[in-house]
Amino acid sequence: RAANPFAALGVAPADLRLGAAAIRRTFRRRSLIVHPDKVDEALRKHAVAIFAKLEASASAVEAMLQVDLEATVLLAEVDAAHDAGRLVSDPAAAAQLLGVLEGCSAGVAKKAVEEKFHAPLSRLQSVCPRDVERALRTLEVAEESLARGTPLWAPPEPDEAVRVTRALGCKDLKAPVPLLSSGLAAECVALEPGGCIGVALLSDGLRSVGSAEAAHQLAQHAPSRPRAAALRLALQGAARGPRAVAGAVVCAYFETEIGGGASSSGGPPVAKRARMGGAAAAPVGRARISHILLRWAGLKGEDEFVRPGLEPPLRTQAAAERELLELLEELLVGDPKTLGARFKAQVLKRSECASALNVPYADLGWIEQGGAEPPLEAAAFASPVGGLSDVVLSSRGAHLMYRLA
Repeated sequence: RAANPFAALGVAPADLRLGAAAIRRTFRRRSLIVHPDKVDEALRKHAVAIFAKLEASASAVEAMLQVDLEATVLLAEVDAAHDAGRLVSDPAAAAQLLGVLEGCSAGVAKKAVEEKFHAPLSRLQSVCPRDVERALRTLEVAEESLARGTPLWAPPEPDEAVRVTRALGCKDLKAPVPLLSSGLAAECVALEPGGCIGVALLSDGLRSVGSAEAAHQLAQHAPSRPRAAALRLALQGAARGPRAVAGAVVCAYFETEIGGGASSSGGPPVAKRARMGGAAAAPVGRARISHILLRWAGLKGEDEFVRPGLEPPLRTQAAAERELLELLEELLVGDPKTLGARFKAQVLKRSECASALNVPYADLGWIEQGGAEPPLEAAAFASPVGGLSDVVLSSRGAHLMYRLA
């Protein structure tokens, strides 16, 4: 994408001293490649746009040369310095463009811009105002670079390419010409009524995790265990990628339920609800659960319901979540008919909550709406009767629950 007429024609500042005739020769040579009559039908529409831009660039440069040759050369030098992509990060490049010594003061840089560029560029204002405006913004970038005085960090050469079309940062690609946008791109997807859709968002640090793996985890933990799916995907990606690279995963389930008909206000008969990180729709009624509690070192406050006789925990939060995730996956593999008995055995063996000593079910009892911490309540009511909950965090620690009723 050529950001200025000189780049579109492929001419350097020195080429401009050959005059308007050289520009016309360059235009004819390039037009033979992109002329709409010279390309296939499939590319013709694209070629029309390119040829129009090439023709407009040639006309603009010729008009500049007719007004002032030296001013046109200066304008081309500014554009060439910007296209090189070093003005923001390298004060030496900015000093070379302005014709000053590197390390000079902001006042000296500003004076150099005024003396060297303002008068010549003003003579081109009548024929190419947008190009002059762009050049002045580029000169402001050069002034800022000189005032900063130290080179910015630059990535290693193999990582210099920008592999995205939208990004935060990349200031040199946004100013003075917005080659890269930081705007959000939104796409709407219609959900089929009566279905459950799983979504996984993985950061670039987890690029080693494939789509098939993500889909498998979403299917295994649908529709009420998004955190468990996210934890497993994060662990898989961390095991394969470099240790120094951070990764993040967010999983969510979107369910659509077929309603009984249109509402009196004319709204749609389909109700939607989203579960993400353990969130669920508002609970109705009550649920009876048994749970396994694992605490970690550094939890604030004293837990009056901790299981008697246990030493203070030494594990980390991540270790507690990983242990419950592995237990969840182990329990899911077994016979569903024996799930309740197997979960109770693990409660007696592992849980650090005093509820493990309750007989005969080793359970917490009934949970009603508003009767527990929101994450616990949401996960409990989202779990089916006779099923396992998501891995949940509360002020007491990490939980895995089994819903008895």
